[in-house]
Amino acid sequence: MSFRDLEKSHRDRRYQLVPQFAEYDANELYLRPYLTFLHRPGIDNPVFHTDAVGFRLSDSPAGTVDTARWRELGGGGLVLGGSFVFGVGASSDATTLPSQLAHLSGVPQLNLGIYAGNSLQELIAAVPFLGQASTVVVASGINNVFASLQSLGHNELYGPLFFEGAVATLGRAPIVDLAAAVDTAGPVGLDDRAAHAAGQVLPSAVDHDDLTARMAAARDRQLRDLRILANAVRDDARVLFCLQPFADPVLREPTEPERELLNLHQERQGPWLTARNHVAATWDGYARQLAEGCARLGVDFLELPARRFTGWSFYDRVHMTDHGYRQVAETIWEKLCAH
Repeated sequence: MSFRDLEKSHRDRRYQLVPQFAEYDANELYLRPYLTFLHRPGIDNPVFHTDAVGFRLSDSPAGTVDTARWRELGGGGLVLGGSFVFGVGASSDATTLPSQLAHLSGVPQLNLGIYAGNSLQELIAAVPFLGQASTVVVASGINNVFASLQSLGHNELYGPLFFEGAVATLGRAPIVDLAAAVDTAGPVGLDDRAAHAAGQVLPSAVDHDDLTARMAAARDRQLRDLRILANAVRDDARVLFCLQPFADPVLREPTEPERELLNLHQERQGPWLTARNHVAATWDGYARQLAEGCARLGVDFLELPARRFTGWSFYDRVHMTDHGYRQVAETIWEKLCAH
């Protein structure tokens, strides 16, 4: 069986188990000012919706919240992160982490999750809203790690990001020429997409010491951006960093549906298994280092270890079911109430 046939077979089975993943897999990223990339604005499908900027809508006791209405309502909570905060796996906008947290707290929570975003992109996403934020929950941590592990080394100054090969290719031409090319080009095929994505570091070829150094750099960038965020919020605002769960079988015994989905995913991982194994083996130590760093910054820290979640909570190592996101929201709300 060819790789493409294998890929299709795995996707078909995953869509049987979790139909909403067909919509999430079709969620392409687009170049956006300041953020580098974001979801397409105005997505309207049976599973999720994005606003005029490209951020996902969330539910709240005050109704549907997007970037404009959140400000009109006088602000409230911000939730920053990657696809985990966006809510990949959630069956609707109402079952994401920000939506469930809004109903627990009674306060609108703006979903600023960015697919494949790193901590600097999360920080930039928050900038227009910090003046009206009473709480800022950063539920993140994994993207920085894997962006660092696959980095080509092009962006060490600001921090590695995903799609570095594609961004580097775009950077070889003047921006107005790129715009003109898009106006005249046809649709991009699968082979073209693969070519743009090529050239990333394959972690199977990276030794233990290099993987360790890359994770340390990811930790330092996470803390750098948290320090800036903590200094930028209002004096009366609360900042909480939540280290998102990493549901590797080493760290959590999967339920039966979780195991089948993990096995489907693992067969397609290839060289990434080396990196994932390294992260799983060092994850608890990484969590302790982030906790110590947050304590030095005066930022509240909450670890969300995968082993604490009950029932069918995960679709893969990172993304959760509605039941899983509900447990995350409840845990965060308990932490906020304890302040």
